[in-house]
Amino acid sequence: MVGKVATKLISSFSRNIETVFFMLLYREITERVLNYFPDKQEEFLKQFGREGARRSCDRHKTVLKFAPEVTDPEKVKEMVEFLWLVAFGRSPTLDYSIENEQDYFIVTLWIDECPVCSGLPREDLKAKSLDIFKNKSDGYACILTGLIEGAAKFLLDLQGRSEQIKITESKCMLDGHEKMEIKVKFGKNIDK
Repeated sequence: MVGKVATKLISSFSRNIETVFFMLLYREITERVLNYFPDKQEEFLKQFGREGARRSCDRHKTVLKFAPEVTDPEKVKEMVEFLWLVAFGRSPTLDYSIENEQDYFIVTLWIDECPVCSGLPREDLKAKSLDIFKNKSDGYACILTGLIEGAAKFLLDLQGRSEQIKITESKCMLDGHEKMEIKVKFGKNIDK
């Protein structure tokens, strides 16, 4: 009976069991944070991702030696792809663009599949906390972007780089966008 239910659950999501588990765990974490930190949930969740990544990276420095050294915008894109592969077990399918500012550049990534919501409609996730993330600087994937940002900062420190990096989800599939959009600001003065 349990096997049939699990199989039906997996096939209804069209994903493997790890993805379903990750989605449900992510939803529960956001719900709990909403209950305990109603005014600063986005900030808390982003920091949760950063700190989790930093601790994990500290334990797995050997894997990070294979990461591309970040020297230009193309390498920033490669670094995000590498960290995505390490975190989620597969490379993202994406398109990207690069904007040059005076002291930094912005790499915009359009990713075909979000590991957090997998492109499911908002109502199918049945999470009351989702509306909190509308019109915020980060979307529902703020733990995920915090995780990649934290790992990227760790990697930059490991490589002896002094640049800053900030990663945000600017378009969320839960809000009806065709793709997940992530913006990566990288350079000397990214807070201008």
